[in-house]
Amino acid sequence: HGGAGQVSGSLSILDTPHSSIMVDCGAYYPDGEGTAKGREGRAQQLSLLLPEGATGVDAVFLTHEHLDHIGRLILLVKKGYKNPIYGSKLTLEIASPMLLMQARYDNNEVRNWVWSDNKSKGRDYFKVHWRRECTWGNRIKALNKRAYRAALPDLEKKLEGMSASPCKVCGEIEIRPVLALFDILEKNKSYSMFEDVEVMAINAGHIPGSCSWIFTIKYNEEKTRVLFSGDVGNPHSTIIEGPEPPLHVDYVFMETTYGCKKLKDDPSAELNKFRTELAEVVSGGGIAWIPAFALDRTQKILHQINMLNIDVPIYCPSPTANKISDLYEKYSATAEFKNSWARDISNLRPKNYSKEFLDEIVSPSIIVTTSGMMERAFSEGLLDNLLPKEEVTVFLVGYQDPYSPGGILYKGGRKINGIDVKANVRFIAGFSSHGKANDMDDWLANQTKTGTTLFLVHGDADALNNRRQCLLDEEWSYVVVPKPGQSISLNRLNTPILK
Repeated sequence: HGGAGQVSGSLSILDTPHSSIMVDCGAYYPDGEGTAKGREGRAQQLSLLLPEGATGVDAVFLTHEHLDHIGRLILLVKKGYKNPIYGSKLTLEIASPMLLMQARYDNNEVRNWVWSDNKSKGRDYFKVHWRRECTWGNRIKALNKRAYRAALPDLEKKLEGMSASPCKVCGEIEIRPVLALFDILEKNKSYSMFEDVEVMAINAGHIPGSCSWIFTIKYNEEKTRVLFSGDVGNPHSTIIEGPEPPLHVDYVFMETTYGCKKLKDDPSAELNKFRTELAEVVSGGGIAWIPAFALDRTQKILHQINMLNIDVPIYCPSPTANKISDLYEKYSATAEFKNSWARDISNLRPKNYSKEFLDEIVSPSIIVTTSGMMERAFSEGLLDNLLPKEEVTVFLVGYQDPYSPGGILYKGGRKINGIDVKANVRFIAGFSSHGKANDMDDWLANQTKTGTTLFLVHGDADALNNRRQCLLDEEWSYVVVPKPGQSISLNRLNTPILK
């Protein structure tokens, strides 16, 4: 019901004679063909929907904590789901700040907003509330109280030049029922679930906490093993251990983000290039601006900056990113992380690091902001401030949607939202947390080409179809690209019935 024929919205339901299991419950991102507005609208509509019967499943298993895998959990619980939500310890811990961010900045849900129209504090934003239980919202004096029912983007239009800062307390109230259902399962340990299912989580090596789930289903004295990969990492991370090939199974639902693309550039060389170019910018008195996602990408960037040990101000204003950095440090000595990472407890606190964002940004300096494609949060707010400056160099360190500001810069665009771009732009590879085709081939080492059926998910249409053909050319017997909403009957003959 998601991640089929596209990357985002991961959600699958596995039905057995005695149970119904959901794997992931992710939000949708704009993708596919169409205009920017059309793609955004389609993603918003899909993120407001759940499959029929979704609230009645017996359990939810989370592969990891990126929002395209957990972003619809709030909706699921609001609609009445009351059973356990399973994940690894780190996944569930990091899911909390990610869900808080999702709750606060949800562009889809129509809410009854209230705020104080008192501008005496000189701010350019209003703190807006939507939960009746919020003590701060209830303290607003009647004389200053304003109210409006709308989705967040429409509310900001109403505010006419002022931005909206959704209340953190309201967000915490919003996600509390979800967090109450969280239940930790250890990796590499088998658990009996329901009457006919055993489940085990194995390390996926994508981000800290990430796992793949193997479900062993007992039926008529036989056992069938079904593996959901989630997002699978690679062995090149400087922070965490890479994935290990899972044991043999009958069916694999496998991520296909990179399709047939294989590793070309040495990731360590790319990281060396990043550090070298970053040092050149700041040593020349410039400002290095690095838009990066709050989860994992920001931590990798800060780690690289720390390795340089340069004496310039470093700003990282995102509360979500900083909370996640704290959790990375908290668990740095566990088996999830590489020993080289654990030896340095200051990896995410470089010299002159500042959690506070300064209106007056000095030169030279380094700024790490969310979002990674510059379309939201601190990055969006800095576009008109930094893009017109020649002393600014923007480092694009990951995938950029072609319609996002980052995507326009990546394609060489020099005008964004009416802003003339004078900043320099550089693109750095090497930070990806996904396995490429050669990594995924290694991950499949224990599967058999005639005894394991592969279902390709979590990729755009071209990546999925190209990868399918590549695998067939490599003599895999059963390779399927599921369609959205498709029902598939699994049987011991490895020839799934597609409905």
